[in-house]
Amino acid sequence: MKANWRLILGIVLVFVLPFSAEAQLKLRVITQEFPPLQMEVDGQLAGFTVETIQEVIKEVQKRLDVTVEQFEFLPWKRALKVASIEKNVVFFSLSRTDQRESLFHWVGTIAPYELHLFRSVDRPDIQATSLKDLKGKGYRIGLQGGSNLQEFLVQKGFGENSDNTILHEVTRNAQTIRLVQRGRLDLMAQVAVSFPIRVKQEGLPIEDFRPVLKLDELSKQLWVVLSKPTAPELVRLFIQGLAQVKSDGRYDEIVTKYLDTTMAATE
Repeated sequence: MKANWRLILGIVLVFVLPFSAEAQLKLRVITQEFPPLQMEVDGQLAGFTVETIQEVIKEVQKRLDVTVEQFEFLPWKRALKVASIEKNVVFFSLSRTDQRESLFHWVGTIAPYELHLFRSVDRPDIQATSLKDLKGKGYRIGLQGGSNLQEFLVQKGFGENSDNTILHEVTRNAQTIRLVQRGRLDLMAQVAVSFPIRVKQEGLPIEDFRPVLKLDELSKQLWVVLSKPTAPELVRLFIQGLAQVKSDGRYDEIVTKYLDTTMAATE
């Protein structure tokens, strides 16, 4: 009878305390450079999504013995792959699409996102009031490989079958800026909040570019996710942690600080 009670107690502990018998849980946090959301400044991680994630992890650490083993910037395609197969991976900031829905645990929204197509100031002939105005004209559109924009345009038939649009894939979206400026691309997609910073980093004046079209269907909040093999309890703690950081005002303070700094830097 005593042996049976020991067995029952052991089973209960396995289900009630899923992390108790393990060593300190190690997180791998991955993202891609995307100022002012996430970036590196003087060798230090910075950006309002970075600081938000750091605050969320502090909340999780109040309830669970976890530590950040790695906090790194990765190319987009590699980041997607890592976050799809490894456990205990925190990944941000990404759009929530039907194609990605089953790949991750979706923790919550973390950043505003307005996506626009831009052209060179020297190409006033490129005009559009809707996406269909740009189709079938042989335009070369620069985009980041594996991005939601690439998925979106392919779904809309750009570069497919008889459409003569060229979808030019790059590793980093910032690479499209000089390609458009030099006339090697006709259009590029950039996020409104980060575009002035990207242009300044390239040493170019913002006056060299003009907006063509806002992509409303893709202009939605960006998310933080956890990799699919991550334990449900850890996912729950992250969801609660993000909710706490938002409800107590920390999130708004962080975002305001960075957006104010961004506006001042680009004036």
